[in-house]
Amino acid sequence: MIMYKIAHYLSKLLVKLLYRIDANGIEGIPETGAAVIAPNHVSYIDALLILAISKRPAKFVMWYKIYENKYLNWFFKRAGIIPIASPRESMHYFKSAFEKIEGALSNGELVVFFPEGGITHDGELQEIKGGIEYVIKKTPVPVIPVGLSGVYGSYFSRSKKKPLLGKWLRKLKIKIGDPIAPDKLSKECVYRSLKSLTESKVQYNP
Repeated sequence: MIMYKIAHYLSKLLVKLLYRIDANGIEGIPETGAAVIAPNHVSYIDALLILAISKRPAKFVMWYKIYENKYLNWFFKRAGIIPIASPRESMHYFKSAFEKIEGALSNGELVVFFPEGGITHDGELQEIKGGIEYVIKKTPVPVIPVGLSGVYGSYFSRSKKKPLLGKWLRKLKIKIGDPIAPDKLSKECVYRSLKSLTESKVQYNP
């Protein structure tokens, strides 16, 4: 918990220094009870953006390659990060990730899960992978879609065009959508919800 509070404080500080955030619907993140937060994945700091706006602790699911970073692994472990991999990359991480996600949700916790499974290369919303359906099938909880706009093209995205380093304080939009009930959950439903919450190319705006 201490590590999470430190991460929350540092994330708010960093995001405030770099961006101007216009966040709508934050009250849609439940104060109690299990739920999956499902944002679109636009940059390397998307988790920090969610961490900065959420008043409630959450377990973040992270690609195992980043989790294994020798400089950050110590912190990630103590912050409760859940590493994940595809079965082809690591069957160990694949199995343990879903076990830990199920355990966290069964304990009434929030889990942040990026349903696209990777960061967009072109700014467009990607195909929703089957992981989100698997999670909800095992542990039926509401899914809260979160749209991140204005992040693609920023210094931390995969866009080839980067802004000048001195041009910070760009405006980002974060929209929290209506919860998707477990019995209504599908990849297509998640895609439609995220599409409605994000702008075209979720582009970086001055």
